Order: sequence, then structure tokens, then C-alpha cells
Amino acid sequence: MSVRISRVLMVVGMVLGSRVAFCADVSLEPGERAPEITLKALLNAPDGAATSLDALRGKVVVLNFWATWCGPCVACIPSVNKIEAAHAQDPIVFIHVTDEDASVVRKFLKDRPIHGWVGIDDDGRTFERYGVRGRPEMAVIDKAGMFLGWGDPRILIVEPEILKDVLTKGSSNRLNRTQGDRPDPLEGISRDRVEGHGGRNLFDLVIRPSGAGSAERMSGRDGRGRWHFDAPVIDHIVSFCGVPAARVISATPIPDEHLDIIVRTTKTATPALDEATCRLIGAALDLSFTREKRRMDVYLLRVLPGREPTLSAPWGGVYFDEEADLYAPSQEILDRMKKGEQFFFTLSPLSMLADNISGAVNKPVVAELGDLPKRADKVYSFCFPHVRGDVDGLQKALEQHVGFTLVPAQREVEVLVVRSTTQPTSQTED
Repeated sequence: MSVRISRVLMVVGMVLGSRVAFCADVSLEPGERAPEITLKALLNAPDGAATSLDALRGKVVVLNFWATWCGPCVACIPSVNKIEAAHAQDPIVFIHVTDEDASVVRKFLKDRPIHGWVGIDDDGRTFERYGVRGRPEMAVIDKAGMFLGWGDPRILIVEPEILKDVLTKGSSNRLNRTQGDRPDPLEGISRDRVEGHGGRNLFDLVIRPSGAGSAERMSGRDGRGRWHFDAPVIDHIVSFCGVPAARVISATPIPDEHLDIIVRTTKTATPALDEATCRLIGAALDLSFTREKRRMDVYLLRVLPGREPTLSAPWGGVYFDEEADLYAPSQEILDRMKKGEQFFFTLSPLSMLADNISGAVNKPVVAELGDLPKRADKVYSFCFPHVRGDVDGLQKALEQHVGFTLVPAQREVEVLVVRSTTQPTSQTED
């Protein structure tokens, strides 16, 4: 097998950027008049531009509720800019609404430009009127000022026909009645329905080679499943089987092809669903996955004796350079990376840190942090210079910047052994 795709971009813990905005319990129904859009300031808009529904009459309005600190919001800016450019001649207005201070947003836009209008709602009135509970969240309004439904700007990247339908037909069945009920990326890929039932399938799984029509380096999940586009097989194994790459042992070569995998169910997504999907992925590729306990060389992640750990709050935003295909927690670090300097950085709770480090040292890492795991639900940011594979350098950086250290040892750990179901197992498992 050989299908080529580029390696998926892994931003550990980035989904945690979808901070909840606590607003009044507002329930908008598709077909009713949309709430007014009142903003303290409007950036990137033409002189004299206004956001009242009367002023916007005759244009489709896409309200994208976002924030500079929201990782998923920032990650999709380049793709949303392309979508806006594609509709430059159409009667449609994109308004990116944030409740942050204008000075924060202006500084952010110098490094990460947004092509559409940027609305400052620092008193939260528009967020409250629309009952926004999280972000990114997208409300779509028709040319007559009527609310059409909710969506997700990330889905527009995969389903550009959503806006085409709104412009030509006045609506789209790919929008949702409620927030968080994301458009189903499986729709349009598999439209089969249970014979005589007329409803949605109880379970859908698509495994296909990445290619034309695939969304580059995109992944996501909601309450009814998950989707990963343009990712190598090993990344799908890590994601769906829930095991770090350093704990995957290959008794047979893992195919180097890149796949799109989409899972949908009418039931709430659970770890059992991921486990079943993992096995189905194996079946599709003539592989079996077995969880085993093995005693092996590891690094122990421990608190440096006599040192109080330095645990930093999450970053205020994520900075991207689309041309260089780089991302960083600050413009300064992004500039240093563009000059060739390498960094280890992640946004995660302590419970995930050992697994994140294991990817940098290519060996399992076991956390032995004493009382610190009691705070495992709290998210921290970790960032320091590091050359991948340089274990000594990583240890020095951990000691200097965090107050943790790595200790070589042996431990019994759970691993995932990958074997072929059609060929003899190789003599060496590595």
C-alpha cells in the first residue's frame, strides 16, 4: 500500500482552547428574526460600515464567535480567510466577533490578519443575545435578517457548499438548530440509510485514502464521533487506540499511507467506540492490535529534588506562519523557529505531559510526580528550546524551566502491539 499525505499537525491539548462563555440561556429557532448585532468597535470594515440588521439587509451574514486565546479559532484563520476570498464577489459579510479588549485584538491582528470584519463586543451584549456558550461558534443569517442556524467555521473548510446553498437557495440543511451540534462531516460521503427506516444509520465509519477533496491536516470530535483527515496510519492508531506512539510496538511494518477516517454514531461517543474503531481500522489494513504489559526501558518524569515546579498558565494565543507551516505560542518564538531554532511546547494537564514528552524522546515516559497529579485536571503551558531526540538537552531544559527531571529506569507499561493478520510476524518487535 502506498498513498502519500503530509503528516498531521498535532497541537497537543489545543481543543482546550474552546473556553466556555457563560451567557444567558437563549434559544434561537431557525426562521425567527436574528438578534441585533451591537458592537463597541468594528475593525477591517469599510468606512461607514454598520452591523444593524437593517444595514446588512440583502447580504448573508456569517457571525463567527472567536477569541485570540482559542486554539481552534486561531488554527482555522488561514482557511477561513481563503473561504472569504472565494466569496469576495458574493453578497455575504463575515463578522468575527470577540469579547476581548480592542487593544488585544489589534495587536493580535498585526501578526495574524483576518480578512473579514472583526467586531469588538467587550461588554458581551452580542454574545449574550445569541446565547453563545463556547467557541468557535458560527451563526448564519439570511439576506432578510432571519436566523438560519448554527455551524462551525472548521466545517466550512470541508463543506464549502454550505455557504453556496445559503446564497443560492436561502438555507442549508447542513446548519444546525442548536450550538455544539456540529455539521456531520460524514454527510455527503456516505448517504446510505437503513432500508425502510428513513433515519440516520446507527453507526457509520469511512476509511479512505487521502486525496482530492480531503481537508488538509484537519481533525475534530464532538458528542457523536470524530474525524481525522490527511493523517498517516500511525497517527490514527495513536488517536483512536489512545496510546502514545512510543508505546506502539510494530511486529510488522505499519503502512506509510495517509488516510481520512470519519466515525459517526447516533449514540454518545465513548472510549468503547474509539476502541471498536481502532480494531476496525486494523481490519481494514490487515492488522491486529493487542494491548500487552511489558517491562521495558523508560524515563521517569519526577520533580527535581529541592525544587518547587514552575507551572505556567496557558498562553494567550497561538501564532501561525502559513507559508512556513509553523506554529508557536508567541510571535517571538515563531520568529526564532523560522530561523531554524527548535522548541518543545505543549498545552496540557500534568496527566498528559509524560505522554507528550515521550514523543520527544522516542521512549515511554512514566510520570512519578508525587502529589502533583492531584492537579492533573488543570491545564498548563510548557515551552522551551529543544532539539527533537536530544534527551540530555530536554532533561536540562525541564530542570531549568519547569523543575522536573528525567530518570532512566525500567517499568512495566502497557503497550500496543501491531501485527499483520496476513503475513508471518517478524522476528523483532520494535
